[in-house]
Amino acid sequence: MKKIVVVAVLLALSTFTLAKTELAFWYAWGGDEGKALLALVDEFNA
Repeated sequence: MKKIVVVAVLLALSTFTLAKTELAFWYAWGGDEGKALLALVDEFNA
């Protein structure tokens, strides 16, 4: 019984690692700084 519970918990926890996180980042920068920051956010979300 303990083995079944351990396997069930491990399977449940493994689904959290498969979830994709998307970053929504608001900023007030423009120009080159804004473009660089947007590139970092886009790279994270890819």
